[in-house]
Amino acid sequence: MKTTIIILITFLAVIYSNRICSQTANEHYEQGIKYLDQQQYQESVQSFDATIKLDTAYTRAFLMRGLAKLYNEEYFGAIEDFNKVIEYNPDNRDAYLYRSQAKEKIGDIGGAKKDKGKSDDLLNETENEEDLGFD
Repeated sequence: MKTTIIILITFLAVIYSNRICSQTANEHYEQGIKYLDQQQYQESVQSFDATIKLDTAYTRAFLMRGLAKLYNEEYFGAIEDFNKVIEYNPDNRDAYLYRSQAKEKIGDIGGAKKDKGKSDDLLNETENEEDLGFD
């Protein structure tokens, strides 16, 4: 009986702590968006870092951190973040588009054109699905 109660308490504690971490990750993410809107890119990156530290699968945080790095002219770091988004979701059009912009800034014109083409292809696929009523 005692063992069952301890297991139950441990289980509930794990669930509760995951909810707290998830909410905190969301709060950091929202703060990062606010900083990004205010063009406070370094602060934005720090907020997204905190988000990712709490939830390593928060792909939207990687995307937005990459965008903040792109705006802050941290092109190689931005590319790393966009790569991570694409690794998690190969159909993320925005990641290809933003990565193409970062690649262009570092002089990788061929890579930039390839990523821009992939972004355009994904956009066209989405538009075709909507035309067919698959939205």
